[in-house]
Amino acid sequence: MLSPGVVVVDVGINVVGDKLLGDVDFESAKGVVSAITPVPGGVGPLTNALLLAHLLRAATDQAERRAAATGAATAKDAASAKDAASAKDAASAKGTSR
Repeated sequence: MLSPGVVVVDVGINVVGDKLLGDVDFESAKGVVSAITPVPGGVGPLTNALLLAHLLRAATDQAERRAAATGAATAKDAASAKDAASAKDAASAKGTSR
């Protein structure tokens, strides 16, 4: 039973036959609630966007911690130092130096 006017964010995914359905019966709820997310297509794009944002934040935090541990002023400086070392190693392997 849903209270009139509530907002339903349906994050459930159930496969019934060949259909994807949420945890809430959309057809019976839409006449009672003020808003309801559809399944599929409701919160999936938001979930993907948030996962990407969290991944980027985690990678940035990790790079900044590594930079601080190596004494680099910024993560960009640490990455530049790593790239320079890699280039030097590649040149040494070819028998040339920079």
